[in-house]
Amino acid sequence: MSRSSREDFNFESLQDSQSIGRYLEELVDGFKSGKIELVHEDSSLELNPEGLLRLDIKAGRKKDKQSLRIKITWREKTEDKESDELTIVTKSD
Repeated sequence: MSRSSREDFNFESLQDSQSIGRYLEELVDGFKSGKIELVHEDSSLELNPEGLLRLDIKAGRKKDKQSLRIKITWREKTEDKESDELTIVTKSD
């Protein structure tokens, strides 16, 4: 896959809180191991979380509806990426 192509995985269903808890436990295991593979019917996507990850949590309540959104993003490491190291050169007299 070239770096400019995009792959998406979407899954939506009604679940009880215990089932969602099991999905979240599997995600925790995936973050710990560095591999999360999502599969549903003929769609799949493998993610490899590593390094620093950005965590964004949003929650809300309005009348009888409540929501919780968790978003986790990171950049994929590439071997050909330039170093993030800073070099400072000073003139010596």
